[in-house]
Amino acid sequence: MTAETLQLTPDQVLAVELATREFPPVMVITGGPGTGKSTVLRAVLDEYRARGLRSILMAPSGKAAVRLREATGRQAYTIHSALGLFNGGAFKAGGVEVADVAIVDESSMVDSRVMAAVFENTQHVRTLILVGDADQLPPVQEGCPFLDLVRSRVVPTVRLTHVHRQAAESGIIRAAHQINRGRSPDWSEDFALVSCEDADEIPAIVARVIRERQLQPETFQVLSPQKTRVAGVNSLNAYLESQRGTKAPLLRERFRAGTRVIQTTNDYELGVMNGEQGFVGRVEAGQRPAQDQLWVRFDQGAEHHYQGGKIRSLQPAWAVTCHKSQGSQWDTVIFVAHKSVGFLLSRSLLYVAVTRAETQVVVVGQQSAVDMAVRKVRDVRRRTLLGLWLARERGAA
Repeated sequence: MTAETLQLTPDQVLAVELATREFPPVMVITGGPGTGKSTVLRAVLDEYRARGLRSILMAPSGKAAVRLREATGRQAYTIHSALGLFNGGAFKAGGVEVADVAIVDESSMVDSRVMAAVFENTQHVRTLILVGDADQLPPVQEGCPFLDLVRSRVVPTVRLTHVHRQAAESGIIRAAHQINRGRSPDWSEDFALVSCEDADEIPAIVARVIRERQLQPETFQVLSPQKTRVAGVNSLNAYLESQRGTKAPLLRERFRAGTRVIQTTNDYELGVMNGEQGFVGRVEAGQRPAQDQLWVRFDQGAEHHYQGGKIRSLQPAWAVTCHKSQGSQWDTVIFVAHKSVGFLLSRSLLYVAVTRAETQVVVVGQQSAVDMAVRKVRDVRRRTLLGLWLARERGAA
């Protein structure tokens, strides 16, 4: 299917024509949920294929790469594997060296060091296309190169603003755009509030939501603004693990078969990056901590073996912070919005949480906390030398 056979909006047509007619060295496509970024990519890739141009698709995490592959029907790789950042060598099977065009999705979560590697390793391509939502939180690591590029107006940028009819029917997407405009979201069948005034009851209510909605382990994610306190990630993980119905002993009081985990550091030896999620397959307790072992199957299907000190890089992940959720998507998101974590609530945090869900969002907490989050515009921008340098380059042009 080519761009001509798709019903594209004017801003989508502009993005497709820029990518397939003008071929700028670098270009940006940005927009919120439901504005058709994936549709643009499919049209662009169809055009490239028709012309015999070779493209490579990359994303910052394994889960984001899986989503990119599902959205486009093409193979997609993590940035680290595509660029050979694990071992310092080029990734021969993926085709960075022979690609005519490189595309990076979820670019807003790419930090300065990784973005520098992207630019360094794609200098030979005809066009580098960076795709993302400029309204997301900054990357977990240093810098905010995608946002700096968008604001700089140094590279051609297309901002998709039209919310498509089918997307507009989604309560999630409607709520996301209301939040981004500073309005308290409307509740709906797929964007629901489960009221809870007492913070001590939040873990039990979250567990009840999971049980009553019959959510399968791989389909949902609990998000909380913070790690500590009763409504924080640590308490939620401990409670949800205790409710799994298995009496198998916990390794290091955290892990057993079936526990969802998240990698918290970049491990170049294993090839697992910070933020990657998976499920524990089995555990073996040693006579001393250095002999403890567990095996984890990650989102892209690879299984990795952890022993001794390496296990410290894993954390339970039934619940994670909003920052750790960036670039990922789940069928259902359960978000904690309560005055007990009110000092961390903000519009951008709520926006990120809502846009991680595909089918439904359940907010556990208080209407007043949601209203407070919408009103609080926390300045999460980072002042970077890249931004200053780009501004200077624009002025000199």
